[in-house]
Amino acid sequence: LTTHCQGCHASTAPDRRGAPPSLAFDDEASVAQHRDAILASVTGDTPTMPPNGGPTQDDRDRVAIWLTCAPP
Repeated sequence: LTTHCQGCHASTAPDRRGAPPSLAFDDEASVAQHRDAILASVTGDTPTMPPNGGPTQDDRDRVAIWLTCAPP
Protein backbone atom coordinates (compact mmCIF):
# COMPACT_ATOMS: atom_id res chain seq x y z
CA LEU A 1 0.00 0.00 0.00
CA THR A 2 2.81 2.39 0.79
CA THR A 3 4.45 1.84 -2.59
CA HIS A 4 1.47 1.54 -4.92
CA CYS A 5 -1.50 3.19 -3.20
CA GLN A 6 -0.49 6.03 -0.95
CA GLY A 7 0.77 8.21 -3.78
CA CYS A 8 -2.91 8.99 -4.38
CA HIS A 9 -4.67 7.54 -1.33
CA ALA A 10 -2.76 9.15 1.54
CA SER A 11 -4.58 12.14 3.00
CA THR A 12 -1.32 14.08 2.78
CA ALA A 13 -0.51 13.15 -0.85
CA PRO A 14 0.38 16.34 -2.73
CA ASP A 15 -1.45 15.18 -5.88
CA ARG A 16 -4.23 12.69 -5.20
CA ARG A 17 -4.99 12.46 -8.94
CA GLY A 18 -8.73 12.45 -8.38
CA ALA A 19 -8.84 9.93 -5.52
CA PRO A 20 -11.90 10.74 -3.41
CA PRO A 21 -11.06 12.31 -0.03
CA SER A 22 -13.06 9.54 1.66
CA LEU A 23 -10.59 6.95 0.29
CA ALA A 24 -7.52 7.81 2.32
CA PHE A 25 -5.47 4.82 3.45
CA ASP A 26 -3.42 6.42 6.22
CA ASP A 27 -3.44 3.54 8.71
CA GLU A 28 -4.63 -0.02 9.17
CA ALA A 29 -8.02 1.12 10.45
CA SER A 30 -8.74 3.18 7.34
CA VAL A 31 -7.59 0.31 5.13
CA ALA A 32 -9.84 -2.12 7.03
CA GLN A 33 -12.76 0.25 6.58
CA HIS A 34 -12.34 -0.01 2.79
CA ARG A 35 -11.23 -3.66 2.67
CA ASP A 36 -13.92 -4.83 0.22
CA ALA A 37 -13.33 -1.97 -2.21
CA ILE A 38 -9.56 -2.51 -2.10
CA LEU A 39 -9.94 -6.24 -2.67
CA ALA A 40 -12.28 -5.62 -5.60
CA SER A 41 -10.04 -3.09 -7.31
CA VAL A 42 -6.55 -4.44 -6.52
CA THR A 43 -6.99 -8.19 -6.79
CA GLY A 44 -8.83 -10.60 -9.04
CA ASP A 45 -8.64 -11.27 -12.75
CA THR A 46 -8.99 -7.66 -13.90
CA PRO A 47 -7.61 -5.29 -11.28
CA THR A 48 -8.30 -1.61 -11.90
CA MET A 49 -5.96 -0.13 -9.29
CA PRO A 50 -3.49 1.32 -9.52
CA PRO A 51 -4.62 2.61 -12.91
CA ASN A 52 -1.09 2.65 -14.31
CA GLY A 53 -0.28 -0.85 -13.06
CA GLY A 54 2.83 -1.48 -11.03
CA PRO A 55 2.27 -4.23 -8.48
CA THR A 56 3.39 -7.70 -9.43
CA GLN A 57 0.93 -10.56 -9.14
CA ASP A 58 2.83 -11.65 -6.03
CA ASP A 59 2.26 -8.18 -4.51
CA ARG A 60 -1.44 -8.37 -5.36
CA ASP A 61 -1.65 -11.84 -3.82
CA ARG A 62 0.01 -10.57 -0.63
CA VAL A 63 -2.50 -7.71 -0.37
CA ALA A 64 -5.37 -10.17 -0.83
CA ILE A 65 -4.01 -12.49 1.86
CA TRP A 66 -3.35 -9.62 4.27
CA LEU A 67 -6.80 -8.07 3.79
CA THR A 68 -8.56 -11.40 3.96
CA CYS A 69 -6.74 -12.58 7.08
CA ALA A 70 -6.54 -9.29 8.97
CA PRO A 71 -9.07 -8.77 11.74
CA PRO A 72 -11.95 -6.44 10.84
